[in-house]
Amino acid sequence: MRRIIALFGLIALLAASCSVTPEIVISEVKAPTYTFTLSANMDDEITKTAYANDKSFSWSVGDAISVLFHNGSTNQFFPLTAVSIEGARATFSGEITEGYVAGASDTGKYWALYPAGSHTYSKDAENPVTFNIPGSTDYTAPGTHFSANLPLCANSSNPASYTFSHMCGTYKFQFRDIDVDKVEFIVENPSRGLSGNISTTSDSSHTYLTQSGSAPESDKRISFIENVSGDKTAVFYVPYRGWHSDFQPTITLKDASTGQTLYTRTAKAAFSGDMASTVKKMVVVPPISVSGTVPSSVSLSFTEYAGEVTNPERGMMSYNRFDLTSAGPYSEKSIPQDYTGESLAFLLFYLPYYIDKDLDANALNLIQAELNRVRSAKKKAVIRFAYSDTYNKSNPQEATPSQILAHVDQLASTISDNADIIYLVQAGWLGTYGEWYYKTNNHDNSVPAYTDYYKYTVSGSTVSDLNNNHKNLLDRMLLKVPSPIQIGLRTAFYKRYYLSPSNINAWTEISSWDTGANNRLALFNDGFRGSSSDVGTFKNETDWTMWYSQGNWLAIGGELSYKSEAEFALVSNDLKDCDNSIAELKRQHWSYLHYSTSNRFMKIWYDAGRFDDIKKALGYRLVLNSVNLSFSNLNSGTSVNYSISIQNKGCAPVIYSRPFKLVLLHNGVSTAVVDNLMDVRDLAPGAAEPTVLNGSFTLPYSLTAGDQLAIWLPDADILDKGLDGIPAYSIRLANSDVTWSNGFNVLYTF
Repeated sequence: MRRIIALFGLIALLAASCSVTPEIVISEVKAPTYTFTLSANMDDEITKTAYANDKSFSWSVGDAISVLFHNGSTNQFFPLTAVSIEGARATFSGEITEGYVAGASDTGKYWALYPAGSHTYSKDAENPVTFNIPGSTDYTAPGTHFSANLPLCANSSNPASYTFSHMCGTYKFQFRDIDVDKVEFIVENPSRGLSGNISTTSDSSHTYLTQSGSAPESDKRISFIENVSGDKTAVFYVPYRGWHSDFQPTITLKDASTGQTLYTRTAKAAFSGDMASTVKKMVVVPPISVSGTVPSSVSLSFTEYAGEVTNPERGMMSYNRFDLTSAGPYSEKSIPQDYTGESLAFLLFYLPYYIDKDLDANALNLIQAELNRVRSAKKKAVIRFAYSDTYNKSNPQEATPSQILAHVDQLASTISDNADIIYLVQAGWLGTYGEWYYKTNNHDNSVPAYTDYYKYTVSGSTVSDLNNNHKNLLDRMLLKVPSPIQIGLRTAFYKRYYLSPSNINAWTEISSWDTGANNRLALFNDGFRGSSSDVGTFKNETDWTMWYSQGNWLAIGGELSYKSEAEFALVSNDLKDCDNSIAELKRQHWSYLHYSTSNRFMKIWYDAGRFDDIKKALGYRLVLNSVNLSFSNLNSGTSVNYSISIQNKGCAPVIYSRPFKLVLLHNGVSTAVVDNLMDVRDLAPGAAEPTVLNGSFTLPYSLTAGDQLAIWLPDADILDKGLDGIPAYSIRLANSDVTWSNGFNVLYTF
């Protein structure tokens, strides 16, 4: 350091004949110095940090470090600058005041810190080093050198050689598409200091920064000024110790020349993680500026797509049968499919080998293997378990009630572990096909059988000595099948019997999306169009009324009645008619239908060119009518008003809750501006008028040409296995002019 002392004097001596001007003497006082040189390298075990490359460290020309020297009891850090560089190794040199020698005065240890700064050392303290991080740094000023701001520390036993290691983790903020030359980046964190004099703590191998929660408010802020690079990007690094999991900053980017705010946002939650010494957290901020002329409003209208749109949790369901007839692989009667085509797969597991014994590992592994195949195919499963397909009323194949309950218990973990890809569990277990059809006395007693229960449905009838085995089975399934997965019953009567055994003609309306038994006991119809009663599915008017009403809230589906050629000839043409069948699908609110090319009903519809009409009718069908936006500009912080008109033109609602988001897309990266437009399940099928969603949101960043507005309806991802990130599990709108892109329904491109 130089200190210049200038002494100026002017003495005027006035005489009649002359004047004298004294000499002005300028003297410079400089303490004698000597040159000190050392070598520095990075700790081999910690290399994930850099200026431009996040995978390897490299010193850069102009880098400066602070090295500790002492003169008696006085300790002082002196700056040294890199003079030669070989990647992670460099030689540093600088001028040291004579009388100072390397090391600490109290311990003799050798300390060096990066980057150079106003750091201090307090001798005899347990953690003597205080690291100074400036509250504001202008990297564009003459003579300054850009630093990635990754604090490093070296504690050496050799004054000529230092090995540096990280003092904390680092958050990287990268901005793109910036249309100004110079920016100021401001980070504010209310919970802990970011700048100022920061204390340290050491263990046997490293020294770490310890930001304080009681730091002055002025130190809970840090800012940087930097030139924007040629590719319109700017990168900033903010040091923060990973064990302090309370970094929830507000970040602001400004045009450094004009002070205009380009972007501002507050984190919704604190960052967390074991970010002790690496750049593990990267925050990539979307674009900064708008290109072109900005309109004040956008009005969009959309057209319904004429054909079928494949969507999750609805549509045609592929049939897959598996017979576990021994403690080995599936029997030759198995019909495993490739799970191609529609979004649902029906898995029907027959377990005759286990009718009198517990399931073994082989059975559980085979069942899990099929669920794995469903997951790999990006589909969801409807599951049923049964013991026999024997159509024999006098001798049905069925396990005892206690054995059935044991099987339900054994399968509980498999179902729970795969709950995210299970659409529905049909009640199963009892009678032929697991449809509670032709049951043993274990499950009959005085309970009305499937074929003659109509005898007991007189209004106000009481059945006093009902067998509890039916109720126990449903109790156990409701307990073991995780909510909100619904459980399908073959007829409406069995649901009424379970919920109101003393008055089997009584039933309760469903009026909300609840998870009680009434909301979780769904219905399935495996006799559709087989007769005027769907082959006994509906025995009286109570059945029809209940089914039509509750179908607005339940997962309804099943299969067409199977008829021989002679039987099919006797079926009325009204039942075979495609338009009549679609109307009945809508009244019953069908979400799924077993696909079979051998079924005669399906074949005549296919031959008539009506198969796609049947597919299109099943389940929900969300159609966007219009979107209107109004705003003053497209800069960060602007309020945008929206109005969205949408209808459900399908047979059924969306059965399970899922996010319904309005998002902005930049280079495929989404930012939600409305987290939940509404409960998508409330888009009731067949509503006469569309649902209109009105509201507003604040632009989280300034838009640029190419950014897109989209509706995103991802999977609820209840097990957090990443289903929300898989496009096949997101709902696609049934519009011809809405672009489907990686799971997003793109409405508009700016």
